[in-house]
Amino acid sequence: MVNRWANHKAHHKAGRNLCQMSEHLITFHKHESAQDLVSITILEACPNQDIGRDRETVWAFKLFAFSPQGLNKREEVKFD
Repeated sequence: MVNRWANHKAHHKAGRNLCQMSEHLITFHKHESAQDLVSITILEACPNQDIGRDRETVWAFKLFAFSPQGLNKREEVKFD
């Protein structure tokens, strides 16, 4: 979700530690451009934001983006 990435970049730029991604960028890459460190790959198009949020959780799980492997601490859905 492009809006999510825009939020992460803005938080990093303003030094606002509001999530694990922001915390990592502020702690380890304070004076670097977030745009140079992280890239976005669109994995799936969704017809609306509600479906997009659900699919984001599925993809985060599939890509091991949840802690301890990744930076996401919140897991809305449990998968088998």
